[in-house]
This record gives sequence, C-alpha cells and structure tokens, in this order.
Amino acid sequence: MFKQRYTALSNTEKRVLWLILAIAVLLGAFSSTLVDTLLGAPNFQYAAVNAVPFIIFALSVISAALLFCGRLEAASWTLLIGTLIGFLITSSQAEGFGLPSAFMLLAITLFVPLQLLKGRSASVAMWTGITGTALIILVDALWTSGRVPALQQDVVTAQIASVVLGLILAVAIALQYQNFAFRTKLIILFVAVSVVAVSVVSVVTNYLTQTEITQQVARNQQILAERLGVETGQ
Repeated sequence: MFKQRYTALSNTEKRVLWLILAIAVLLGAFSSTLVDTLLGAPNFQYAAVNAVPFIIFALSVISAALLFCGRLEAASWTLLIGTLIGFLITSSQAEGFGLPSAFMLLAITLFVPLQLLKGRSASVAMWTGITGTALIILVDALWTSGRVPALQQDVVTAQIASVVLGLILAVAIALQYQNFAFRTKLIILFVAVSVVAVSVVSVVTNYLTQTEITQQVARNQQILAERLGVETGQ
C-alpha cells in the first residue's frame, strides 16, 4: 500500500516529500542535542525555547505524512505556519538564532508551498513566508525584553543545520531550475538576492557590534587601571 501511494505521487510531490523528511532529520538531530538542556531548564522561558525544535520536528513529520496521503494544502500550511510561529518564539526568547531561523523559514517557503500549491494559495503562502522572515529578522534585531543567552554550541549547530538545508535546497533548485515556470524563476531570483542582502547586512552589523563591544571593554579597563593607579599613588 505504501509503495502504491508513493508511486501515485508526482515527481514534484516526491521531491518535496524527501525535502521535508530531510528537514525532519536535521531538526531531529538538532533536537537531540537539546534534551539535557530541556530537561534541566530552570524556568518556563528556557523550556519553551528548547522545546521549539522538538515541536517543529513533530510538525515536519506530520507534514510529510499529510503530503504522502495527498493532502497537499494541509501539508504546506502545517509546515509553514508551524515553523513561522516556532521561529518567531525562538528569535524573541533566545539570542543568536535569528538569522538561521529566518534563512530556514525562507528556504521552506520557497521549496514547499510554492511547489505544492497553485494560484492564489501559492501567492498567499509566499508572502506569508517572506513577511514571516522579515518579522523574525526585525524581532531578533529590535526585541528589548530579556532573552535566554544561547549556548555557543547550540548556535553553531543551528547555523550548520541551516547551511546544510540551504545546500540541499540549492542542489534541488539547480537540478530542476529549467523546469520551473517563469514566475517561479523570478521568485527564486528575488529570494536569492534578498538572502544575500540580509546576510551581508547581518555580518556587517555583527562585526560592528562586536568591534564596539571590544572597544568599550578596552576603554573600561583603561579607566579602571587609571583609577587603581591614582588610588595606589595616594
């Protein structure tokens, strides 16, 4: 029965199914590194942040199952809305995950709803994903409430996962680019330019921020040394 159901899927649906499963594997691997942190969370905020990858992993599996059963619209919106809400929570409650989250949402938007949905539904899904990506970046940059200080190893793992997903997406797009409709090609080019622009701005902003922090620490140390010198002289 499973073989017959899989055979009944179109080539596009099969390709998207395997991509969703790849996302599930990546999220499952990332979630496995957070088990100890989740179980030892000191408060609800820590628990919520570390629970998000598990929830999105579960939604990815559900989305793949829905797609396998031929429910394309339900599969698309389950994954898109689930990741959008999850990544918004992560970027507002934890430091360091904004850019990887935005990149992954954009990748999911480009290769799941836009491949499975048609007409108005595809347009709504596309703009939902693009708007969500912009919101994640803005929240990460402007959120003023207290956020969980993410472990460096978790941030690096998230960045690696987003890069791996990006490479999978890039290869899939390169192999199928000639078969895409003209409208889809324009969207891909638009998204690619947007990703490059956001990445450049993010890298420059982070560099300037780290430089300012380093300089401020050096100034504080110099002031402290001068004060200690004066007190010692007295």
